[in-house]
Amino acid sequence: ALESARLYRETQQRAERERLVTDITTKIRSTTDPEQMLKTAVEELKLALNANQAHFVIPQAESETKETT
Repeated sequence: ALESARLYRETQQRAERERLVTDITTKIRSTTDPEQMLKTAVEELKLALNANQAHFVIPQAESETKETT
């Protein structure tokens, strides 16, 4: 009985994670603008993880960060 309860709980948790991933993916795909996709992904993951803040940093290539004269 304990094993059945554990398996049921794990199945429910897996189903909830899959639903959440599907919901987030749908929201991300609702736009074709890459910047908006990233903003949506960060915001949705922040909510899903119950975080106060979330940030996404895109590192620039070294040639882009060097100052040119």
